[in-house]
Amino acid sequence: MYLLKQPYHTNKSLALTSRGKYTFLVRAESTKPELKREIEKHYNVKVATVNTANYQGKPVKRYTKKRLLEGAKSNRKKAVITLHKGHVIDIYADAT
Repeated sequence: MYLLKQPYHTNKSLALTSRGKYTFLVRAESTKPELKREIEKHYNVKVATVNTANYQGKPVKRYTKKRLLEGAKSNRKKAVITLHKGHVIDIYADAT
């Protein structure tokens, strides 16, 4: 089962790459040991630590000409992967 959805690019997450930390959006049911194995296998690097965070989707409202539309943003889980010294993930070269 593929646990990684996509790399997560924000100003803060891109600044962390200089310290050997990479951020990914992952499946909600994934665990830290599974993520570690997946990253090591897929990118051929040595993972030091895995930190995860679950985010609850926020409710949203939009007013249109006809009516009020209500909904919610989707829930998401984010993983910050720290690599051992000397290991690098070239996210932009990966086309998956």
